[in-house]
Amino acid sequence: MIIDPQQKKSDRAYALRRRAGRRARRRMLRNISARGRPGSRRLIALMALAIMGLVIYFLAVDRGGEAVLGHASAVRGDVLSLEGTSYRLAGIAAPTPEMFCRRDGLDYRCGAAARDALAALIDDQPVRCVPGDTRRGGITVARCFVDGRDLAGAMVLAGHALTGETYRNEEIEARAEERGLWSGSFDEDTIRRRLP
Repeated sequence: MIIDPQQKKSDRAYALRRRAGRRARRRMLRNISARGRPGSRRLIALMALAIMGLVIYFLAVDRGGEAVLGHASAVRGDVLSLEGTSYRLAGIAAPTPEMFCRRDGLDYRCGAAARDALAALIDDQPVRCVPGDTRRGGITVARCFVDGRDLAGAMVLAGHALTGETYRNEEIEARAEERGLWSGSFDEDTIRRRLP
């Protein structure tokens, strides 16, 4: 087979140009990465910090609204009135004020007892409520605290309210100690149907 010398020469020149181009690109990338290494590390660190800050912000700030602080009164065992607005305690359900339960062979108003227990927890102290995103029956669902104590968790622990998963350990303890509702008999299904 006869090879045209012009063809061979042009192929060789093309290959040399390609190799030179590759070497130039590698050199350029090496120079950029060598010069940009500390800067790029700083940029990555700043981006990571910014992302972490955003995550912490969205976890810490309840997107439903700002906290409301003031004096509150108990409306029901799971509802309180604060600054003219009714707030339903998130994650729990208490018996309605007209509901009866049975203890020691006698009927008693367990709904009124739950309301009184919430009033005793508030005890004319300032209440801070953090509204949630949803509304149930026109009432804002919120997490409310008195002196750092979660009112919903305290109601479940005292046995005056039931929960889904939020305060499961408190409910187990209240049931084991036979506190509040658990000291007698009550219509558990009716109360659980009211859970948010």
